[in-house]
Amino acid sequence: MLVFLVANILLSTSSYGQSFPSGTPSDVVMANIDFANNRDASFLISSTYKTNLKDSLPLAGLPEINLVGGEFNGALGFNYDYHHSDTQHYELTRNDCFIRTEAQRGLWDLIAYGVLNYDFTVGATNTLANQKIDYGLKAIEWTLNKVCYDTSVGSTNSTTPWMGQEGDANGYTYTDAGGNNHIAHKAESTQKENTAHNKHMFLAAAGRALRLIKASGTSIYTASRKDKIKFDYASRLFEAANKLSGQTYILEKFFKQAIMDKKSANQLLLAAVAYHEIGTLWWELNDSTQTQNRNDAAALIIRANKMMEQIIGSDAYTTQLGDLTYFRYTGGAVGAQSTALLTNTGVLPEGKYLGETFGGYDSSYHTMSLELMGRYYSTLKTDKSYAVEFKSKLTLALTRFTNKVDSIGVVDTACNTRTYLSGYNSNGEQKIPWRMYYLGFLGVDPGVNLQTLGVAISSKAPVFEHKTPGSQSPAGCLN
Repeated sequence: MLVFLVANILLSTSSYGQSFPSGTPSDVVMANIDFANNRDASFLISSTYKTNLKDSLPLAGLPEINLVGGEFNGALGFNYDYHHSDTQHYELTRNDCFIRTEAQRGLWDLIAYGVLNYDFTVGATNTLANQKIDYGLKAIEWTLNKVCYDTSVGSTNSTTPWMGQEGDANGYTYTDAGGNNHIAHKAESTQKENTAHNKHMFLAAAGRALRLIKASGTSIYTASRKDKIKFDYASRLFEAANKLSGQTYILEKFFKQAIMDKKSANQLLLAAVAYHEIGTLWWELNDSTQTQNRNDAAALIIRANKMMEQIIGSDAYTTQLGDLTYFRYTGGAVGAQSTALLTNTGVLPEGKYLGETFGGYDSSYHTMSLELMGRYYSTLKTDKSYAVEFKSKLTLALTRFTNKVDSIGVVDTACNTRTYLSGYNSNGEQKIPWRMYYLGFLGVDPGVNLQTLGVAISSKAPVFEHKTPGSQSPAGCLN
């Protein structure tokens, strides 16, 4: 019931010009979300995608599948190593709650591979495709089964379930004086900003993957999968997303602090998209007779909407009560103007250069943020004023990127704050071309042909590496 009340409070204040209109949560959501057309899924199963991008993301780099007792139990990457490896690099006595939720996002690649390689002319004989889909579902199940309670020292959330306890952000292992290697366990309460991002990666991947299955027809969205998706997966994903989105550290540290510092746009966009994706999924899986479930889903969607508005728009705010204050950074003065992350030149800021107050542009992370904005836009009814204004913000940010790519596909990285261009090779960056195709499919027009631009960038295949933090800003980098 608290979620329902929060939703009604959220509806009372507009964050930029064409906000969701007022009304009951269900009315607001129905008026703006296009439940009849999953355009994200439509792109992934489109002939354009299959013809031009089938060998690029998300079909490349599938996570390694390790079997336990001849079966895949759902643990991917680091999580398999930690819970099932007997090598000296991992403790023999393991904390069963300890996982890296980030590693589980590979579930999306597995499910996308299965759906996009499914041959609808042969039905149930799609052994490999069905196997990949089931592996992805198993990865969701394994992660949700690691829901434990945060009882770390100083935690105020001992009654709130978390998806596992995250590890040290700097390498996960340490060596003691005797030369023995250990996992570096850090209390959940000391690493919450970082662990929130990891959980958002999993939630966004899971919500998107389940909606893809649902949109793929009854050959894939079978009766047995339908029941498990709703009752075993989606209901628990919704509970996790709903509780996570309302936690103090999400609202005050992870979200508001980044707004204050004008940085980490991709992480904040991922949070909004994750909550929006899970809320939309939960709405879709409940019919009009399941009023409470739909109201709960609507409230989470609206909360995600308010997060998104704070990222891409700005306005003056008045005093807010309760847990609304987390969105209202006012620089210490009640009612002062709150400026969003997206700048009027289209920058979605990331890291900071040494000595600078705010974060700046990074071409690689900028396209990640563009994709996330595209995923959010793909769920909106395009003829609504809210969607029209959102698209204009997305176009502004996309134009900022396309203006920095030359005619042969060379991406300008001179002012990047988090990454640098280390070279080119045939195994280089293909996510950026994929994102150009995707945004073009959604009808976003920055004044250049995005498919042509994507092909040009793909032919160059740039390789990006992370910079060492603390470098000085190059001359002329006015973002």
